[in-house]
Amino acid sequence: MRDEEKNGEKGLVPARVKRRVIKDYVDVPRTSGPREEEIDPYTYLQVIWKHRKIGFLFFSVVLITAIVVSFITKPMYYAQSTVEIALERPKVVAFEEVVEVNTQDPEFFNTQRDLIKSRSMAEAVLSKFDLWEHPEFYTFQPNLNPISIVFSYAIRFAKAVVNPIKLALTSSETGVAGGSGGDEIDWERKRKDGIIDVFLSRVRVVPSQDSRIIYIGFEAYSPSFAAKMANAIADTFVEWSLDRRLEATRNAREFLERQIEEVKADLERSEQALHRFEVENNIVSLDRNMNLVYRQLEELNSSLARTTAERTAKESLYKSIESGDPSTLIEVIEDPLIRELKSEYNRLLVEYSNLSAVFKPEYPPLKQLQAKISGIRNRINEETKKKILALRSDYQQTILKEEGLKKRLEEQEKLAMALNEKSIQYRILEREVQSNKSVYESLLQRLKETDVTGGIKSNPIQVLDHAAVPLTPFKPNIPRNVLLAFLVGLIGAVGIAFVREFFDRSIKTPEEITEKMNLPVLGAIVKLSGSSKKRVGSSARLYVAEPGSPFSEAIRTIRTSIVMSSESGDSLRSVLVTSCWPTEGKSTLASNLALSLAFGPNRVLLLEADLRHPSLGRAFGIDRNEPGLSNFLLADAEIEDIIHFTDTPQLFFIPAGSIISSSPSELLQAEKMKKLLDSLKEDFDYVIVDSPPTIGLSDSLVLSKLTDATVLVVSSGITMQRDIVHAVKQLSNVGARLLGVVVNRLDSKHENYYYRYNYYRNSA
Repeated sequence: MRDEEKNGEKGLVPARVKRRVIKDYVDVPRTSGPREEEIDPYTYLQVIWKHRKIGFLFFSVVLITAIVVSFITKPMYYAQSTVEIALERPKVVAFEEVVEVNTQDPEFFNTQRDLIKSRSMAEAVLSKFDLWEHPEFYTFQPNLNPISIVFSYAIRFAKAVVNPIKLALTSSETGVAGGSGGDEIDWERKRKDGIIDVFLSRVRVVPSQDSRIIYIGFEAYSPSFAAKMANAIADTFVEWSLDRRLEATRNAREFLERQIEEVKADLERSEQALHRFEVENNIVSLDRNMNLVYRQLEELNSSLARTTAERTAKESLYKSIESGDPSTLIEVIEDPLIRELKSEYNRLLVEYSNLSAVFKPEYPPLKQLQAKISGIRNRINEETKKKILALRSDYQQTILKEEGLKKRLEEQEKLAMALNEKSIQYRILEREVQSNKSVYESLLQRLKETDVTGGIKSNPIQVLDHAAVPLTPFKPNIPRNVLLAFLVGLIGAVGIAFVREFFDRSIKTPEEITEKMNLPVLGAIVKLSGSSKKRVGSSARLYVAEPGSPFSEAIRTIRTSIVMSSESGDSLRSVLVTSCWPTEGKSTLASNLALSLAFGPNRVLLLEADLRHPSLGRAFGIDRNEPGLSNFLLADAEIEDIIHFTDTPQLFFIPAGSIISSSPSELLQAEKMKKLLDSLKEDFDYVIVDSPPTIGLSDSLVLSKLTDATVLVVSSGITMQRDIVHAVKQLSNVGARLLGVVVNRLDSKHENYYYRYNYYRNSA
């Protein structure tokens, strides 16, 4: 074939284009900064419309079920009696009753409601009116609706299966098998429990919100029986309330009598203990003894404080005597006798000085004067020593006095502590006597009150209105049931639609790829109908079979996008078509894209590089045993031998080949593959390469480095966002140039978008 081309026209193939690296916006799908998106109500309507089938199914089931159940349910009647709870009861006595009821407490009404619906109340009514065999309370009734009959049979069957097992387990644990008598008693108890459950399910108790009224209602299949039961419950409740109050009074009296005996014994024991303590500790007037001891303790503390201060001052003087010249002490200097002697001593010195200035030392008066001076000096020294000895003696006496006061204070403190301990014990015993006496007197008073109030049968609860026989059924309320079912079905249908949409992480429209993943979209292909596939036989040649179809128009849009993606002075010669996963439509797109490019002056080659699962050979009528890409890479086949003609004159095809390789990725990495693509780009205007999926395989990554550009095919509603991110990252890591994304199998729900999108793309 290459010979034929060489003999033809020259310059069919333009100059080789330079490869461009992948753009920044496809390096990693990024999310732009936070932006405010307008809430489009049409988007919500689209979500509801998309899931309309399952939503309509849910809505229909709910509505039809409600209508059917409402019409087949047996009517029930509702009768209601009224009970009044009085705010105040007549006061016969001036004091409160032993069992006092606070009817103003909101919790009181809740308590009365629970009492009316208690099992004890139900059993009392059933026993009083002998209703254990009444047909209204049978678990199974022949006149019930079909649903109730089926439900009743199901319950009986479950009990028949479970009860023997429970009985066997109980017998094995206890080691005693239940006798026939025990089984009959147990069965009778269970039968009554079932009747009580049915009875309570019919009772309605509604406290009034703004009054002291309680409404007691009953539901029954018979209107007269409904009124009878409502009145029976009200009357029984009033009687039961009064009986409980009287019983509580009797119990209170018995309780008070027992308590009085116990408290009386406690009072006697506490009085005896107090008297014994007074005798043993010789306590006559505890308060007077305590006051005397604490007063003496206070006086000793004051004396000790003064003595300690005096000793501190004398200790300082003593240290000065020991460390310095005693004659310089102020106590010595200020002594009257020493001061007088010093004055005389100074006078004699002056006189001696005056005479010595006139006479010689041998002068007799001078000698006499000298003798007087010596005598006075000696006397001053003696008086100073006496003063020092007196100060030392005074300091020692102060120390002894301080120690004596400390001992007396310690003894007084011990005495005070001992007396305090006795006082504490005495107060405890005294308080115990007073407490027991107070309780005893209070119990005696309450016992007298109980004797008086026990004969007064007062009850704040009275029947205000008895129930009348209802004339119309209470339920089923068909309009309400239908309206409620309509609302529940509608809300549920909308909720199901949004829940399904929330958990759906697949890509459904081109806008999601553009807005959420910031990737360019080359075009969108609507999902093919079954009739189109049957008419054509193979979607790989649909562009030729139905050139005027929306599918073909979408292929032309994608072709235009690819051709216009090249920059000025640069063109695309080889385009790799891949996908995230298999069966997403990459082979169909590659084949039809090649066909669309071949309708014109372009010479196009379609290369089937999916050596793992080839599928295009059959569409172009090429036998599996014909030579192809694997024959060229593994054997000695020439390029001319592997290029095959097709029905389209300008389109040529290289199949996967007849040789199966165990490692296609290594085969595609060979230098021979690169040379093949380079040669094909020289001989053809466009080379369209159909490759394996990107995720999990390296074949497409190897081929993306050998081609000028890559197109990623995703399937609407199937391909997940994370898969697209993963595939784009892989292509980015190997330096591939990603032209954009093609959305395949676009749902017909989005066909308005589809036609609008293609129209504007073609107009551009």
